[in-house]
Amino acid sequence: AKMIKYLLFNPLEPEKLPTLKELTTSEICKVWASASKYIRRQLLQKRAVEIGVGTFAVVPARATVGEDKVLPVERPVFQPCRMLKKFYKLKCAKTKIP
Repeated sequence: AKMIKYLLFNPLEPEKLPTLKELTTSEICKVWASASKYIRRQLLQKRAVEIGVGTFAVVPARATVGEDKVLPVERPVFQPCRMLKKFYKLKCAKTKIP
């Protein structure tokens, strides 16, 4: 939480991230692709994924089909962390993540 608070109130300058400056665009894309695959695999296994600024999860929901049918479905959600919501004054629907 202290790190997130620090990052929110003290923007990082490029010179503070020497490793990032050394990566090529292709390498940065590979990092993001791998992170995305990891998050997707966890969600497919019904596991929430906390990434510092919030949590990705899949929650049970119901979808109305036609006039009288209800189907159980799963809905993807991203729930920002409390510090991020407070800093940006975000109003988010509260979703209980199992």
